[in-house]
Amino acid sequence: FGTIDGSQIHNELEDFILLDDKNFKKKHGVLHPWTKRLLLYVITQMKWFPIQCEFKVYDESLRIGTAIDMVCVNPSNGNLVFLEFKSGFMDYFENTDGYMDKCLNFMKNSPLNWANIQLTFSVLMLLRQNPGISINNTSSYVIRIDDNDIFAYHIDNKFISSMSHSLLKSVSSSLQNK
Repeated sequence: FGTIDGSQIHNELEDFILLDDKNFKKKHGVLHPWTKRLLLYVITQMKWFPIQCEFKVYDESLRIGTAIDMVCVNPSNGNLVFLEFKSGFMDYFENTDGYMDKCLNFMKNSPLNWANIQLTFSVLMLLRQNPGISINNTSSYVIRIDDNDIFAYHIDNKFISSMSHSLLKSVSSSLQNK
């Protein structure tokens, strides 16, 4: 169920950016309530301006790619904002069952930290792909939505920078062992 909702939300968010108002309404009619709440949160509360959904990033040397759910601009400072959206997980997003392994063995094993690492790795690939972008001119958030709430989890740029070598090396090593 979460995957179905997540796909619908992602499609609606992408079309919100790509289509004009008339074609967006023609294609979607009524938005999924979570899409509407996410857009209100991003645009009205956080005051970010969405510029791209499903922004594809890759690392040619690793031969791996993914997409950042949404890229926004923070008009107050011109910085890029990278967002990873997660829907559902109401009662267990922050729950842990031990620790992760390899270079992440200091992190508790939880859906929140999986999402943090997913976005961290995506941002690292984006920065390698675009060396003119400084991490100091970015911010990254995992945003989780459910029927009741929206939570934004900031990922510190110091953490992203500190993971650059070990995370990319660990992924490379894992891919070579397959």
